[in-house]
Amino acid sequence: MSNLFTTLKVLGIILIIILGLTISGGSVSNILPLGESPTAEYGSSLGLFGAMFAAMLGAFWAYDGWNNIGYLGGEIKNPKRNIPLALFTGVTTVMIIYLITNFTFLYVMPVNEIIEVSKQDNTIIAVEVMRKFLSGGSAFSFQY
Repeated sequence: MSNLFTTLKVLGIILIIILGLTISGGSVSNILPLGESPTAEYGSSLGLFGAMFAAMLGAFWAYDGWNNIGYLGGEIKNPKRNIPLALFTGVTTVMIIYLITNFTFLYVMPVNEIIEVSKQDNTIIAVEVMRKFLSGGSAFSFQY
């Protein structure tokens, strides 16, 4: 049952990506940096890698179940091959989906609009992006 729900979630994200990149009327110019450098808002104190770390800090705590795989090592066929393969494949897949989804959000909405949406209470950026290319009712149904 868990595989079914995970598949449905990933298919929903892929649908948002496909619709966002094809029918949204977005622009690559939305992705251009706002300031002199990608870290302009943070200043020079953090630097590029510091700013990237600050942006990813919440994601580091999002899921830490990957470390439980060690307890299952005795139950897995050919664990020397399959555990590293599963970890690499899983992390790479999630990273690619995450990056393409964020690219789509930026493609559809300019950064200034995303900042304004983030300041509002009870808003979900994916729903706001979908409102750009779907009717309000369709986007609302994805929120719940």
